Amino acid sequence: RHKVKDFLALRIARLYPVHLFVIVVFVLYIGFVTQFGTSQRWDAKSPWPLLPQHLVLIHAWFNQQLGWNGPAWSVSLEWFAYLCFPFLALLLFRVARSKHFVIYSVLIFVVAYTPLTLDIIGVWNFPPNTFSSSPSNPGLISLSMVRLVGAFTGGCIAFVLARAWQRRVVAGRRPSAVLSGTFCAVLLLVVIVFTRSGESEITQRTWIVSPLLVALVGLVGLGGSFFQWLTRPTLIKLGLSSYSLYMTHWFVFSVFGVLPGIDVGETLADRFEIAQQPLGARVLFCLAALAACYLVAQLCWRFIEEPSRRGLRRRLASSRGELPVEERVDSSAPVTQS
Repeated sequence: RHKVKDFLALRIARLYPVHLFVIVVFVLYIGFVTQFGTSQRWDAKSPWPLLPQHLVLIHAWFNQQLGWNGPAWSVSLEWFAYLCFPFLALLLFRVARSKHFVIYSVLIFVVAYTPLTLDIIGVWNFPPNTFSSSPSNPGLISLSMVRLVGAFTGGCIAFVLARAWQRRVVAGRRPSAVLSGTFCAVLLLVVIVFTRSGESEITQRTWIVSPLLVALVGLVGLGGSFFQWLTRPTLIKLGLSSYSLYMTHWFVFSVFGVLPGIDVGETLADRFEIAQQPLGARVLFCLAALAACYLVAQLCWRFIEEPSRRGLRRRLASSRGELPVEERVDSSAPVTQS
């Protein structure tokens, strides 16, 4: 319990500086476009009343239209998970010490996934996702929140079961955690198979791909020569800037106008009439937009994300504990306790 403050402070240091920076850039850009631009399409979406919610990262907790920096919806839900995690951790620590921890773990897993399962099979329909530009029931809890509760709790349960499995293998006892883990996997498979036909094609693909992503993470975690190429310095550097890339690409695409629905005034595509250009010119324009995304991400990581994270980490946290992965890479040294 005494580490809750440090935990939340470190998560703020990790997430918030880049989020705030992108919001400020958006505000300045929208103000400029509104004053001097030839188009005011952004005003039609009325994002200004949602700005306070975005600043405090609660905008994705409710079902409402997507505004400002679109990718920040997942960071908002991530922040909600971090606020709930200390309470969930206390519960799981008690469960892990129980003789019947497998039964309790599976029960928590089932309870967490029940609302999402009922929505998937069509028994209990939640309002549309936060992605919707005009949700039918604004203000109500979104399906994104329901997904978060199931996925985050399921991930914590997976940790408890995996640690229990390791201890029982080492101790030579029957790994009952494997059986419960298999049950959870089968339950998810049933959910995927019985996904109602009314779901969109992209939603169905997401449910099919999700278990494959989990398997991929597990394979990478096991290591081996096949994944050695991921340890190259260039790829590590790109990985360290991936959060900045995720948080800034929406703005870059908005300026370029390479995707429909996120332009905020006259875009570069409008100015150069890219839609009327030959295919080769359009391809080059899209490649330029992608290159700009990575350039902006590297600059944001170098001058905003890393300095802010390190400074806030020193100022907010009372103890360093384990070094984060960014500093382990920089120092090329093993993790140490200070």
